[in-house]
Amino acid sequence: MQNLMFTFLLSLLSIAAFAQNKALQFPEDFKLKAGETPKNFALTVIDEKAKAEGFMSNPMVVEVREFANGLYPLADVSKMKQMLLTIFSEQSPEGMDIDVVAVVYQSAADLQSEIPKFSTNQELKVFLVRDNYLVMVSGDLIGTYRGAVDKLATQLASRLGMKRLDIKDESAMEPEPEAVEVSAE
Repeated sequence: MQNLMFTFLLSLLSIAAFAQNKALQFPEDFKLKAGETPKNFALTVIDEKAKAEGFMSNPMVVEVREFANGLYPLADVSKMKQMLLTIFSEQSPEGMDIDVVAVVYQSAADLQSEIPKFSTNQELKVFLVRDNYLVMVSGDLIGTYRGAVDKLATQLASRLGMKRLDIKDESAMEPEPEAVEVSAE
C-alpha cells in the first residue's frame, strides 16, 4: 500500500514538473480545454453588435493596442506581443461575464517591469504569470463569481505551470499623502 501511495505521489510530482518545464504555445495552450468552462457559463456568442466593434470570434487573438488599457492602468503596449481574449457568459437572466485574457510580452523582463502596475480596480481579477506570459481571469462583480473565477484560475495555473500573483488594490499604488503638521493650540 505504501509503495502504491509513493508511486502515485511521484507521478503527481512528475506531471507538475512537466507542466512547469513544457514550452507554452500561444494561443493554442491558452484556450480552455474541455471541462474547464465554469459551471453555468458558455462561450459568449458573437452577435452583429460585437462584430461591429471588431470581435469576429471567441476566443480571438486581438489587437494589443485596442485592449491593453482594460488590463491594468498605464499598460505599456510596446512590451506586449499578442493578446488572446475569451469571454464566457452566464446562462441566466443576469448574464454576467467571466473574461480570460492571455498576453505574451516581448520578454520575461518586460512582464516583470509591468507587474507593479497591476491592479484589481475594485474588481474581481486573478493574475497568473510564467516566463513572459500573463493570464488574467476576471469577473463582473466582487464576490458574485469568486468561486468560478478562482476555480478557473487554479485550473489554468495548474495546467500551464503558472504562478498566481497576490495583487493589492490600486489604492496601494497611489503615493502616500504628505505628512501635515498639526499644531496643538
